[in-house]
Amino acid sequence: MNDRNYAHEIIDQLVDACGPQHPENWGPHDYKINEIANEAQDALEAQQARIDELESFLHSRLMHPNYEYETTTGQRKAFDEDPPYEDPNSWERNTDYGDNGWARFEYHEEAYWRRRKALAACKEGE
Repeated sequence: MNDRNYAHEIIDQLVDACGPQHPENWGPHDYKINEIANEAQDALEAQQARIDELESFLHSRLMHPNYEYETTTGQRKAFDEDPPYEDPNSWERNTDYGDNGWARFEYHEEAYWRRRKALAACKEGE
């Protein structure tokens, strides 16, 4: 179990400890448990925001260790933007790279793609 799932489990246990009663029936201990649960949830959300920011940074430099990256190229203003290779469902647009996943040059356009390495390994092993 990773730290995030464990933290959510603790939050759920704290909230459950408050019981089914309404807040007007809570005692001082119940309010403290609820306050701790809310603080833990806020901390998890802040941590997730930092993780999202880091992942975006890594994708913008094509350096995320859990992803592989590809570029498709087509004629300028006539590009059909298909995902690469035979399995288009495993690829997603790398919107953190280029201009929202695109780049337009004088004679051609490029689309930037990414997919998880684990998903790539599963698809190739089939």
